[in-house]
Amino acid sequence: MALQRDVKYSGRYDAATSAQPQGAFKNRTSPSSEDGSYMEKDWLNDWSAYMSSLLVNAGITPNNNVDEVGASQYYDALTSLFLQQSNNLSDLDNVSTARINLGMANVVIDQGRNVNGEYRIWNNGYREQWALGTMPSGTTAPITANFPISFNSVGTIQLIPSAQTITSLVAQGITIPEADVVSTTQYRLKALTANSEGQLQAPISNIDMVIYATGF
Repeated sequence: MALQRDVKYSGRYDAATSAQPQGAFKNRTSPSSEDGSYMEKDWLNDWSAYMSSLLVNAGITPNNNVDEVGASQYYDALTSLFLQQSNNLSDLDNVSTARINLGMANVVIDQGRNVNGEYRIWNNGYREQWALGTMPSGTTAPITANFPISFNSVGTIQLIPSAQTITSLVAQGITIPEADVVSTTQYRLKALTANSEGQLQAPISNIDMVIYATGF
């Protein structure tokens, strides 16, 4: 509920426009004229109710001090009510969180590492993981291992061998293994054929590598 000032106080306010939809304030035409806008309890209470509603809904008790820049209870009420995550906004002081909640940018909201590798989670739910895989010496069987954290759905997976790993594989006469997805929590390393007879070659020593997987 808000007053239409040019209607309630006919002649004392300019007619409503798109710029001033409640009617614009105006000065009197001369010192003795009574045709300008004036203070009246209804429109003052109309404004006061809005300001008081901010305080009440924000749970702020008036401190009986005049509001100032840097010490404004009305401003504090606004930021408390509308500039927070639960209302799809954020405190003005937290620019990063505000951008996330407004959908203005994709940023990392969580990252970490554990014995299985490292992970990174973006605000849109996208997940990147760098799993640490090992092909044990003397084995040609597929190796199943865990991602650092679980996916909801896996999108892509690729093996990223280091230069040292490639050198070691070449020296042992075997090709780079391949990686594929077992589930949302596990991946698998599979050895490839390496000799002319199509036989699998077991590594002489452990081969460590990084498996990069993405998804949601």
